[in-house]
Amino acid sequence: MKITIKHNLQGENAINCAKNILDGLKEEHKDKISNLVQIWTGNKSKFSFRLKGISVTGTIVVNFDDIEISGKLPFAAMLFQGVIEDTIKKNAHKMLTECK
Repeated sequence: MKITIKHNLQGENAINCAKNILDGLKEEHKDKISNLVQIWTGNKSKFSFRLKGISVTGTIVVNFDDIEISGKLPFAAMLFQGVIEDTIKKNAHKMLTECK
């Protein structure tokens, strides 16, 4: 799974806003997402969470004009990849818009 979201935020502001993407996703879907862990080093994060009991891991990279979210989905979740990607994109756009 790879998602790219364009932004026009500056430096640290872009990173701080990106940190809210998965937190907002967890808050919006607290009945489905648990055990969210994010470890940030500079402009990169490694993350993991459980989605309805299924482990999801990945990375977030904040670049000059976009944010790349890559994740590994287990085979059992591949049928839902499109829904998962759309949900993450929608929440990312919402978080980035609110962050400006």
